[in-house]
Amino acid sequence: MPSCFNPTWIAMHFFATFLKAFKAFILFFYTFVKIIIAICNCLKIKIFDTLQVFICI
Repeated sequence: MPSCFNPTWIAMHFFATFLKAFKAFILFFYTFVKIIIAICNCLKIKIFDTLQVFICI
């Protein structure tokens, strides 16, 4: 068992936790954007219309 006061173990644990949180945030953001795009498609809004891009994305 590594000691909780081991700086190397703390750094590795922090880095691994940070990567997991970062990955979860990226997946959440990606899903959120996909949902917004799907809603815009359902509302018959052209996503690539220059006036609607700022509303949809």
